[in-house]
Amino acid sequence: MNRKRLSLVFVLGAVAAIGFYLWWHRRELASVVVVSPFYLAFCALGVVVCLAANGLILYVMISRLGSRIGIWECLNLSLVTSAMNIVTPMQGGMVVRAVYLKRLHDFQYSQYLATLIGRQVLMMIVCSGMAAIALAWMAFADHRYGWGAALAGAVVCLGIAVLARLFPRIRPQGNWLLDRIAAVSDAWYRLRSQPRLLATLTVLVGVQVAGELFSFWTAFGAIGIQAGLVEVTIAGTLGVLASTLSITPGALGIYEAVVAFVGAGVAIAPIHSVMASLVSRAVVLVLLMVLAPFAILFLKRHAPVSAAILSSGERPT
Repeated sequence: MNRKRLSLVFVLGAVAAIGFYLWWHRRELASVVVVSPFYLAFCALGVVVCLAANGLILYVMISRLGSRIGIWECLNLSLVTSAMNIVTPMQGGMVVRAVYLKRLHDFQYSQYLATLIGRQVLMMIVCSGMAAIALAWMAFADHRYGWGAALAGAVVCLGIAVLARLFPRIRPQGNWLLDRIAAVSDAWYRLRSQPRLLATLTVLVGVQVAGELFSFWTAFGAIGIQAGLVEVTIAGTLGVLASTLSITPGALGIYEAVVAFVGAGVAIAPIHSVMASLVSRAVVLVLLMVLAPFAILFLKRHAPVSAAILSSGERPT
């Protein structure tokens, strides 16, 4: 089975699972309505913060690896690729971004892969750390026990991410595969060898995750559900971690399943978690539908070849 068919199977499976879940809980769903446009506006604000932080992370990493690229170009490129990730599985927008940077800025694929690895490592550190803090607060401050295994799991994820940050630098060996791995490790070494840069990136990743959590939390308020910040932090951060397995467009179904499962353990009804995540997802979709055309227009003006790259979906070779 080729990649496109496999992706289609995952997409249809996720849509079918969510549809069945909503049908099974149709009575509870009938009582869920958007009751607060005020919270909906804050939900949109959280999404904007998340998208902006994503673009700034890209700008900081690429600039430090020697490519001359403007901050506005990074922000607009991030918007376009985020929109593509929403409608394509396996984070197809990341591939288009790699081709764009290679064609217009001669940014090597190995360096781009290093930025992706670095971002994922920092995302694991931030999400695991926030989840561990929230779980510890629930256990020791709120005296709600029974979450020792989850806390241990979050600490293990944090430890794995810290070890990944210490991934050794590999020297070229004259072998095609090993030389490419060495190029990736060299680019990652250059990023992690600068403490101030790592601190900046960690703060930006933290802002991105905080934007996602704020969007998720205010989505509860938009449908009239009161959810605690600690509980939403636990469910949301673990959902973001699971979303790195983006085998479906925008991790559709994966994020919803995790926040429903984890939320149920912290006294959030699963149907409420699913509905809040779908409201937040709808806000993301609407914002990207509005902003992405302007971003594409900006990139077209920046360089004529960018339009062809973004429309063709060319893959790196």
